[in-house]
Amino acid sequence: MLREKLPDRPPFRAWSNFEFIAHDGSINEVDVLVISTDCVYLVEIKAWSGEIRGNQNYWTITRGGRERVENNPLLLANRKAKKLKSLLERQPAFKRLKVPFIKPVMFLSSPDCSLGLDEVTSQNVHLRPDARRDGAYSIVDVLSGEATATENRPAIGRDVERAMARAMDQLGMRRRSSSAQVGDYKLTQLIEENDRFQDWEAVHLRVESDRKRVRIFTHAQKAAETEKQERKDMALREYKLLNNIQHTGILSPRSLTECEVGPALVYDLKPDARRLVHFMESEMSGVGIGDRLEMVRQIAEALQYAHQQNVHHRALSPWTVDLTSASGSRLPVLRDWQSGSSSTETRTHTRMTVHAGLQAGLMVDERASVYAAPEVLVGKGYDPVSIDIFALGAITYAVFTGRHPAADPAALIEKLQRGPGLRVSEAMDGAPDSLQELIQLATDPDPSDRPASVREFLRLLEQVEDDLTAPEETQGVHPLDARKGDQLSGGFTVTPKHWPMPHPGWPVKNPCPRHILLQRSLLASLNQTRAGP
Repeated sequence: MLREKLPDRPPFRAWSNFEFIAHDGSINEVDVLVISTDCVYLVEIKAWSGEIRGNQNYWTITRGGRERVENNPLLLANRKAKKLKSLLERQPAFKRLKVPFIKPVMFLSSPDCSLGLDEVTSQNVHLRPDARRDGAYSIVDVLSGEATATENRPAIGRDVERAMARAMDQLGMRRRSSSAQVGDYKLTQLIEENDRFQDWEAVHLRVESDRKRVRIFTHAQKAAETEKQERKDMALREYKLLNNIQHTGILSPRSLTECEVGPALVYDLKPDARRLVHFMESEMSGVGIGDRLEMVRQIAEALQYAHQQNVHHRALSPWTVDLTSASGSRLPVLRDWQSGSSSTETRTHTRMTVHAGLQAGLMVDERASVYAAPEVLVGKGYDPVSIDIFALGAITYAVFTGRHPAADPAALIEKLQRGPGLRVSEAMDGAPDSLQELIQLATDPDPSDRPASVREFLRLLEQVEDDLTAPEETQGVHPLDARKGDQLSGGFTVTPKHWPMPHPGWPVKNPCPRHILLQRSLLASLNQTRAGP
């Protein structure tokens, strides 16, 4: 459709379905690149249908009563646009000319699509000309220049247009059909990326049903040896840590290999897997207390198993937990262990900091850092068990309240000092004291006051379960008003009178056991009545 609608005159040119390797070594797929009247558009195409709403971080797609959450694809498109411009600036064609601005835009190509995005996010999201747009510009209006015709922007001249065409040839782009390979797997779709790695969906070259998730720790071909070694160390660390770990709640790499842009880890692909943070955004409000408790228990049990193998995560957060479907229920799976540690390493080598989390690509989103223990935030995180316990407590807070512990690290520190620890009662009504105590203890700012192990955390969680599942105590009928069949406080039932029913204070000769129990119940109830409120 786009090819047919674009004007057939200069400066309009377009390229579609190609990929390029950026200066940082990352592999980038481009759906469409268009030279328009005043800028170049990098078009990301999604065939999503239904109602799409969200903000600058996450989009929720609702169709047929079902919801799913996706990362805002404009963020990825923006990264691609910057990388492509950086490459073009290095080409001989632009030695004396300036590369035009490359603007990322989103094209939602399905006709069955409606937008409910916030005002800022929707600015660069466009629909088909025949879609219900409520007066907004269509993708054709934007690419043809009609949307900006009245803004008097500097036009792209013929010299820049021709330079752009030459530079694209000089880049040596390749068609998407000749996608990169990692071992015996062909990369088919980018799942996500950050400055440290890219996650790809991949298919086996000879077995179509064999699909994997491949994480490439990218680096530039001409990168310094220290940078290349850093990427290799991250991949090797996770592979060595989890090489002997076999647990359904832990995602372990199947193999470690190399590709043209860096070392890579190969994992089993879980097509239905959803990040816990995405689940919190869309579905957590409909999950019952019992299911939330079971989710926390399963996360804790997987973490306990890892600790028993002397392996520690050190960067747990809703960003490093997947939820997969298993027998009709949700199974949490702990992932992303590249900043993890083993008890066999030296104390100095295992120090955990926010910088280490950033270097590993696990705290790129600032909100993930509010699950880091305060000693990690100040660069003194030496005890990996205590660090994991804190993160487990913070995740428990998030699962039960549906909220992140704080807006940023500074707000987290303030909350912890005021608590001490996180107080679930500030965000959840009716929380039992045992849940409040569990979360406060696990997130205590003093590591020595936290539970000493995940086993102890699970023991405290059992008390929470007992309190949440205990039947409500019923208020019985007052003994003086009781009739046959009535229930008294303490679980006693009034039965037909087989023995004399004296006043509770009268002595009885040779009373039966039932009489004794009834008399005690009567005395207790009368004493409570006399004592008053």
